[in-house]
Amino acid sequence: MNKRRYNPVSCDFMDQIERFAITQHSGTIRFRDALGIETEVKDRVKTWIATDGVEYLITESQLKIRLDDIIELFGIHPGAKFC
Repeated sequence: MNKRRYNPVSCDFMDQIERFAITQHSGTIRFRDALGIETEVKDRVKTWIATDGVEYLITESQLKIRLDDIIELFGIHPGAKFC
């Protein structure tokens, strides 16, 4: 199992993710998959979770995307890391 170090996202980006989860926002999500390949999907944000010190976005189709792997979420870029 790959135990990559998690790089926390900015507080501003986390606030956006929380808003998208509350409103069940949908659109295009670009991220790096487990192999590091850039992937793009159209999906709806259901929620986010933290497991073993890593935060994940959970989509309606049950994708589990590490927040630090997100390149763009509905046109928003994560920006600087850390709060």
